[in-house]
Amino acid sequence: MIRIGSRDAKAHFGRFVMSIITIESVILSVFGTLLGILVGLAAAAAVVRQAYRDDGLPTMSIPWAQLAGFLVPAILVGLVASVSPASRALRKPVLQAVAGD
Repeated sequence: MIRIGSRDAKAHFGRFVMSIITIESVILSVFGTLLGILVGLAAAAAVVRQAYRDDGLPTMSIPWAQLAGFLVPAILVGLVASVSPASRALRKPVLQAVAGD
């Protein structure tokens, strides 16, 4: 009976570790995508203002739907990128992981 309980606890711990690493990876990839979009928009606005100042370009057109569409691949990349670290973390014994490398 103790073996069943410890096996069940280890499975719950493994799912917990996998979900934490996956969530962290997705959050990092979304924040990186948002930061890249913001920096890209700022740089594009500066370049467009300088390049088209004399041509009378009043505003810069921003494709918001297309920029929002970049978030879906960012989430997928975060999910895929989390597989290797999560599986590596699950293979390492808990006490060895806590003690450090």
